[in-house]
Amino acid sequence: MSRQVEIFGDLVLVVIYGDAPDPKGKGSKFPSRYIRCCRLRKINGENGDGDKSCVEAELRSAKNDYKWKSLEDAMSGERDSLWWSLLPLQEKFSQLSEQKEKNGISQAIEAISGLLNN
Repeated sequence: MSRQVEIFGDLVLVVIYGDAPDPKGKGSKFPSRYIRCCRLRKINGENGDGDKSCVEAELRSAKNDYKWKSLEDAMSGERDSLWWSLLPLQEKFSQLSEQKEKNGISQAIEAISGLLNN
């Protein structure tokens, strides 16, 4: 992934998680439960923390603000926590609406989920 970020400079990674945890235990079928995204960027050389070149992801913190975090650090944490720190697609792609796209996206998610679980 580092190479793609290096080539494009700044990109949005879209992630599909066919068996995403249910945030409230109520059987949520909203697309944002299964498809989320984050911006990625490459930091060259040493940054303010003394780190070498790395790929960073823009993630949502528990306080609902956005922070850049090294991808290596982000992926070393707890999986469900990382998943919910990714953004719903409509936060990066404003033309999407959760309600408007729910049926089409949901059908695609179910089909992909079925493939991934088999």
